[in-house]
Amino acid sequence: MSTYKNKLNSINYYLFIFLFITVSLIPFNTLDIKIANLPFHYIYIGTVVSILVILSLIQYPRLTVFDKWLIFLMLGFLLSLITSIDRLHTVRVLGGFFLKGVFVAFVAEKILKYRVKDTNTFLIICASLVSIIGLIELFFEWNPYPRAKGWPFFIIKSTIGNPLPFAVYLVSLFPLALLYLKEKKSFIRILPFLLIISGIFISFSRSSWVALLIVNFIYYFEKQYPENIFKNLLYTTGFISVFILLIFLMPPEIKSYFKYAKANIRFADSISFKHRKGSYIASAKIIKEYPLFGIGFGNYPKVYDKYKVEYMRSKANTPDNMYLRFFCEAGIIGAGIFFVFIIHWMHKLWKSRDNPVVWAIFCGLMGFLINQLAADLFFWAAPQFAFWMLLGWGVGLIGNTGNNGTGNQNG
Repeated sequence: MSTYKNKLNSINYYLFIFLFITVSLIPFNTLDIKIANLPFHYIYIGTVVSILVILSLIQYPRLTVFDKWLIFLMLGFLLSLITSIDRLHTVRVLGGFFLKGVFVAFVAEKILKYRVKDTNTFLIICASLVSIIGLIELFFEWNPYPRAKGWPFFIIKSTIGNPLPFAVYLVSLFPLALLYLKEKKSFIRILPFLLIISGIFISFSRSSWVALLIVNFIYYFEKQYPENIFKNLLYTTGFISVFILLIFLMPPEIKSYFKYAKANIRFADSISFKHRKGSYIASAKIIKEYPLFGIGFGNYPKVYDKYKVEYMRSKANTPDNMYLRFFCEAGIIGAGIFFVFIIHWMHKLWKSRDNPVVWAIFCGLMGFLINQLAADLFFWAAPQFAFWMLLGWGVGLIGNTGNNGTGNQNG
């Protein structure tokens, strides 16, 4: 690249990383700050991402294949305006979804591929800080940010705002910590690994525990797996040991909560299970009435009371399943386009799995997508940003064929 492009790329890169750090460390989803009746984080993230998009277009004015797919995805969701029950609200929600998600992928695909090691280091350090705040919150009953009224301290908020998106954010970045650990063995390099799995455990999110185990298995189920089976067994043993140690260190009231609320074998009788079960029935009713284009993106809370069934929580306003929400809000057409988009690009990443960075990104995205069955995570700023950033970064790497898709490894 020319000197001009190098300088512009550096500005774009560090501005992007700064945005990621602030999205991760500031609890935007729980800060009730509005300007002109718009949440502050919509304005902040939207403004910075818009600047990043403009800078990226100056550097790379030609649209890539991935850019065209992103436009196709946006058009699929825009179709929900056709039968939207509140078009103005749909426009606002789609604007936030595009600015905090799709455009993030657009920028990440262009700028992160040239600074692979730097990017990986920034991401896992940031995830480690988020985990540390969660650990302090649990063991010392202190958080630098305001807590929701009535929330006990073993319901972890950290900086993300809720235990489930907190855990999902960490699951998405966990494979990058494994990659960081594999590159060079040292105590400093094992710290992110220990902190991130500790944070996932103390979230008490069962879906994230399952996703983490699956991601851990997938990550090591690569070509080198049989050759390094002893080493991988050692990692897995250490992974389980951390969980056992955390249980041992927990205060009695937290152990009690873990035992009766999260480790209860009668899970099928729990409120959360019944709510999610009822959500399938409620969603089927909505899809039957609005099959093609849905009720409009972002409008599920507006029809929740009308379609909810017995056992669904009265104040939840969500099916706790992003895929069901897509079908309800964007219809079969919009949800179908989303699935085609995701399957296509996940398959592209899978085909480039020989690249260790791409493989770590693929596994992190898998963890996020698995967790979408238990939450609507595209409406939480930090995990949403992390997902689209990882997807764009991965696509950028597999398209950077000039150096076999590895980017500038020296960062």
